[in-house]
Amino acid sequence: MNFRHHLCGGAALGALVALSLAPVAHAAAAAPKLHKKHVAHAAAPAATAAEVSALREQLTALQARLDAQDAALAQAKQDAAARIAAISAQSSQSAEQTRVIQSEVAAVPAEIKKQVAAAAPKTDKVYYKGVSITLGGFLAAEGVYRQHSESADIASSYGNLPLGNVASKSASEFRETARQSRISALVQGNINPTTHATFYGEFDFLGAAQTANSKEANAYNPRIRQVFGEVTWDDLGLDLAAGQMWSLTTEYSKGLTPRSELLPPQIDAQYIPGFVWTRTPEVRVTKSYFNKSLTVAVSAENPQSVFVNAPATLITSTYAATGASSATSPQATGSLFNSLVTYSYNHYPDLVGKVAYDTKFMDRPVHLEAFGLGRDFYTLTAANGAGHDKWGVSFGGAASGPIVPNLLDFQISAMRGRGIGRYGSSGMNDATFDPNGNVKPIAETAILSGVTLHPNPTLDLYLFGGEEAQDSQAYRIGTTYYGFGDTNPNDSGCALIGGTCAGKVKRVDQVTFGFWHKFYQGPFGRLQWGLQYSYTENALFPGSLGGGSTADSMVFSSFRYYPF
Repeated sequence: MNFRHHLCGGAALGALVALSLAPVAHAAAAAPKLHKKHVAHAAAPAATAAEVSALREQLTALQARLDAQDAALAQAKQDAAARIAAISAQSSQSAEQTRVIQSEVAAVPAEIKKQVAAAAPKTDKVYYKGVSITLGGFLAAEGVYRQHSESADIASSYGNLPLGNVASKSASEFRETARQSRISALVQGNINPTTHATFYGEFDFLGAAQTANSKEANAYNPRIRQVFGEVTWDDLGLDLAAGQMWSLTTEYSKGLTPRSELLPPQIDAQYIPGFVWTRTPEVRVTKSYFNKSLTVAVSAENPQSVFVNAPATLITSTYAATGASSATSPQATGSLFNSLVTYSYNHYPDLVGKVAYDTKFMDRPVHLEAFGLGRDFYTLTAANGAGHDKWGVSFGGAASGPIVPNLLDFQISAMRGRGIGRYGSSGMNDATFDPNGNVKPIAETAILSGVTLHPNPTLDLYLFGGEEAQDSQAYRIGTTYYGFGDTNPNDSGCALIGGTCAGKVKRVDQVTFGFWHKFYQGPFGRLQWGLQYSYTENALFPGSLGGGSTADSMVFSSFRYYPF
């Protein structure tokens, strides 16, 4: 019962009590006068009782109404509470549904990004100040076993295998090394939508201060493999590159721009004999035509000449030799060059022109290329210091592509000309001298062919063969021979320890095969290992007192981790 109920009930009870007591008070007050008005007052009690009864009925009805109102109010409160609870539960359910939906919506971009990232190729790019930076390289743990010791690290000396007259011929050689590990960085940016700038740097640890020179790889410490800048104009089909990079004479897989070279896959850090290459400072201009199917390029590359057999006594004194094994520079001990090796006089850069054509043959992509190389060999006269130039010209070509798409690839290259010893892996000579001291570039041939099999995406098997061979450039005056490759060296002791062996290497041949197994490739990079076997033979120019050859079997192993 609420307060209003109690108040109404109290008022009704008070009225009933008052009516009940009224006849008594009225009788007490009127008692002295009953004898005068007895008939008039006799009907009063009956009327009062009727009124009381009516009031009681009203009170009962009022109480019933109040009880009904209280019951209705309680029911209303109960219904309201139930409704509020239902609304609250519905609200909580809606809030939970909203939270779940919002969570699912928030997860959609992340899921899409994850799926896109899984489908997209790995880029490993870092973005900084409007350019992208791609880190590269690998960590290498490698080993080499040679049947005959060359006292060499992971890079072999193909043209200087030990003959039987030296003690190292009788000793095998095993070495472990990590020096072929490599680090690189590619920086790319867009000057505008059709003009792109590139910087590339690549380094390893195969340099040695005592042997650093400018002959083939410009191997100074720290050893720069490549450092160059490049600008590409898409709308012009034009590319300009400058810095140290692979020579334009190197075989390419597509087009002729840097970083498209096609290198043999071997472990030996000295590339297979017959492979034409250098890595030197150069300036290159490349122009493409017909949607990049035809590419033409020219380059001016850093020169360095390797001379052999400069005559100690000349028939005439027109020219003077500056050393027994090379034409040396008087500045060899200064200006940041290595004082332990010799440098040639250089007058003009090595000039290379090349054309490449990317086409299809029987629905297979094929890359074809042809090039010409011009080299200047520069000497000075002893009398007046006048300079003399002698040019050597050579030509070469290459082809590569799949024999069976996604299964078997081939590559072949060849070069023939004068003064190209520097461009072969065997380290042969460029030029010699005639009896009058005139420079004579040596004719040479280099050829390489090979196939690579991909039986599955993680395994590569390769087989290559290569040769570099020099022609004789010899002169005879009476009983004296000049130049290079004469047929009268004393080779009688080539097979005897301590014996005399004056013959020169005429030809270097090699066959090599091996495999690479990429056994892990995922978010943490790539792991691969490989084994390689090579058989290399040096054949000497035949001599009247003997002649000879030497050979070496080599086994290489490599474990590499590519983190980027």
